[in-house]
Amino acid sequence: MLRKLKELVYMNRYPQLSASELEALREDTNEVMLLPSSNDYGWFTSFESGESYISNAEVITLGRARYANIKYCNGPFISSNNQIIETKDKNQLRTRYLYNFLSYTSKTYYVESTSYPKFEKDIFENTTLDVPKISVQDARINELDYLNNAISKEKRRLSEFDSLIKSRFIEMFGDVDSNTHAYPSFKIGTQFSLGAGGTPSTQNKEYWDKGTISWIGSNMCQNVILYENDGKYITEKGYANSSAKLFYPDTVLVALVGATIGKVALLKFETTTNQNVLGMWDIKKNGYNPYYVYYYMQAIYGKFKAIGDGNFKMASKSFVSNLDILKPSLEKQNEFAYFVEQIDKLKFNCQQRIKLYQELLDKKMDEYFG
Repeated sequence: MLRKLKELVYMNRYPQLSASELEALREDTNEVMLLPSSNDYGWFTSFESGESYISNAEVITLGRARYANIKYCNGPFISSNNQIIETKDKNQLRTRYLYNFLSYTSKTYYVESTSYPKFEKDIFENTTLDVPKISVQDARINELDYLNNAISKEKRRLSEFDSLIKSRFIEMFGDVDSNTHAYPSFKIGTQFSLGAGGTPSTQNKEYWDKGTISWIGSNMCQNVILYENDGKYITEKGYANSSAKLFYPDTVLVALVGATIGKVALLKFETTTNQNVLGMWDIKKNGYNPYYVYYYMQAIYGKFKAIGDGNFKMASKSFVSNLDILKPSLEKQNEFAYFVEQIDKLKFNCQQRIKLYQELLDKKMDEYFG
């Protein structure tokens, strides 16, 4: 039976805190779930610290602006800057079933304004949901939860592999961001060639339509080893009429602006980038292993994080050029790289399983809610 959401849910029946107040409550505990409007998940506080603000219910939250960043909670919680949704009758509509539906449709509730997308209550309330029998809902919840849990499990494995590599790096090279090291130090600009990318005019279709040259943005720099593009390409004419530069495998990319500032990527394919990405190449030529340089840049991420104030930060080629890099023996670097390559094979298997589970999940979501 098709029903409008306004007939099925309550909205915003619980008090909320500001973003800064919520973040101030964060503690290393699993007692009370904190629900920021950002994409941060896994925030908690203690009953003692959050005592004055705690609500207790089975709810779904969607951010009030920009992005949904949907979250589900069944128990004690404190929320900030969200639309808080709960079902009116759990014997008619399971909250977990509604959560899956909202996950599938959440983008449709946000409308562009003069500054950023905002949640539109009218669109939300008038969205229709086909509400099947409770037994059908429960069966579908079990299927979807199984796939979501499988994806989460593989992502935890990936995180554990990353932690293992970072621990190995520290074990072999020490704290490279301190002054207590035993290796020669050089300025990055004296060791590698550096150059930023460029963007062909987005107004000229000849530069983009049916493009064959890979082009990526700073969003791809997420401390990852990149084996493929995310789908954007420019034409040869676009490449010739811009400052775009072709970077080759084993180039280390560094994001220069915004949320990903200081995050890096190790290239395993040829690509151009936008102007917010700095490439570091001639790595092997100058006695370094690309894997070492890639993880070294992650180890000194704090230097980028410390740049300026406010939400929007920008690094320059000069800034990166003047950072120090330590130079252990190439033999030791290669030993570390061999370890990384073995772990990377295990990570690749995890990523393939995530891809498979995600495809199955997408198929089920299309079947149930499409």
